[in-house]
Amino acid sequence: MKKNEKNDMINKNNRVAGWLTSILYRMGVVLMRHFDFKDLMAFGMFILALLTFIFSNLK
Repeated sequence: MKKNEKNDMINKNNRVAGWLTSILYRMGVVLMRHFDFKDLMAFGMFILALLTFIFSNLK
């Protein structure tokens, strides 16, 4: 049995896994696999700015 066939069988047999997989596909989360270092750094800067904003407004 191939790996893809096993995953399809798991998703068809498990309603929660199939539901979650369909939602992730619809949101595009599963299809986003091509990240490079620039994307990681931009996301890190966004998180840093967000945390700075939150902590500065909590005081």
